[in-house]
Amino acid sequence: DIGGGTSDCSFVQMGPSFRGNSQRDADFLAHSGKRVGGNDLDIALSYHGLMPLLGLGSTFKSGLPLPNQPFWQACKINDVNLQSQFYSAQHYRELSAQLRDVSAPELYKRLIHLQQNKQGHQLVQQAEAAKIALTSANSFNCDLAFLDNSLSKDISVADLALAVDDSISQIVTLAKQAITDANTTPDVIYLTGGSAQSPLIKAALSEHLGNIKMVNGDHFGSVTAGLTKWASILYK
Repeated sequence: DIGGGTSDCSFVQMGPSFRGNSQRDADFLAHSGKRVGGNDLDIALSYHGLMPLLGLGSTFKSGLPLPNQPFWQACKINDVNLQSQFYSAQHYRELSAQLRDVSAPELYKRLIHLQQNKQGHQLVQQAEAAKIALTSANSFNCDLAFLDNSLSKDISVADLALAVDDSISQIVTLAKQAITDANTTPDVIYLTGGSAQSPLIKAALSEHLGNIKMVNGDHFGSVTAGLTKWASILYK
């Protein structure tokens, strides 16, 4: 189950002979989970794919690289502390003071614009739109006109794959852990959650787990449907 904020892998014995049983504790062979999910993919893509347009990777006039921290803080919309630091008045003064020392001030002004107008979520939403579109397309054009007139960026599947590689590796590790803890190979991998639609995630699971059949659930409704059915068994 690859959701927005977390990924969870459960190794469960299922089938007709288990249907209707209210005691299922012995049927759960393993579980793993971590706070990594679709939001992390969006954040990673906005950081690696879009932040270079705001100065990430550029330098000071001295030749020294700009620190990565403010760019990461701007994208990390699921971390209240980092967001508070980024949008503080003190941080605005620091960014403004650095503007005269950077080698690409036209890019850095976009970061200051984003900071002043609190547009981090808007940036990450464009990355999310790209992630969703790239499940069935080869490229997506991110509209960044809210930062600069007519500014946009084409994001390719290759760009997405590079940006989210670490997050996907963590998800694969969770699946491996559940299989190792269960000490057996699953017959079927059932995928649910919005980000489970990603071809990149499915490809990574196939590469690292072998040729195990994968079945898609209702990515947005299967958890609720399952809880409803389970409740009907427990409280009938």
